[in-house]
Order: sequence, then C-alpha cells, then structure tokens
Amino acid sequence: MSSYEYSSDESSTDEEFEQGLLDVEEEKIHDEQSHDLTALISQHNIRSPLNGPMDGYTLNDCLYPKLKMEDVVYKNFLRYDGQVALHDRISSDRIDDFRTVAKAMAEHYSPQNAKFTTYINGVTAHLLRYHYKL
Repeated sequence: MSSYEYSSDESSTDEEFEQGLLDVEEEKIHDEQSHDLTALISQHNIRSPLNGPMDGYTLNDCLYPKLKMEDVVYKNFLRYDGQVALHDRISSDRIDDFRTVAKAMAEHYSPQNAKFTTYINGVTAHLLRYHYKL
C-alpha cells in the first residue's frame, strides 16, 4: 500500500468521524428541543386523561391536519361531532395556549409549514380534539 492510499483512507475516516460528531450534536439539539416542547405542553396543561399520553398516531394526526378550527370550535363553544355544546365554553386565552403549542410543534417537526396560519390552525384543531376528546 502506498503512502498516498493510506493518507486518503485516513482522511476519509477523519471526515466520517467529523460528520459523526456533527450528527451527534444535531441529535443532541433536537433532543433538547423535544424536552422544551414537552415542557411547553405541560406548562399549558395540554393532556388528555381520557385519551392517555400523546402517541405517534396522535402526533401524526396533529402534524397532518385534516380538521379546521371551525370543526372543533364555534365562537366560544366546543363542538362534539359537529354539534355545539352550549355548556362547554372555551376562552380565547385557552385557544391561544393551544395555538402556542401548535406553533412550537410545527416549528419542531415541520418547520417548512410553520409559517402558514392555516397549518397552525389545523394543528391547533387536532390538539383541541385530542385534549377535549371531541
């Protein structure tokens, strides 16, 4: 083996090692952001004792929204199966809590869509459905 071949092998190994370190750093940052997102969800008290903890299916429903805000909220009332429940009110501040979490989720999992209000509203609608079991 010539010295040229040896140095190129070593160089590629060094580059792979450097790339591995960069990948580990990116994963570490992503994990920290995931913990921050979990803390934000807890801070805004978004959970569902009836549905249990948010799993991958629920997360995918949120991140690929099919609902609109009109499907789950009418003025200050929640909608159950399209029907307005006059006894279940939700304040605009509470909706803003859900919207804040939805925006953080979109920025974390789908940054290319986080700039679209309709996307954020869809994620918010799914979070509301999850939390209130609509």
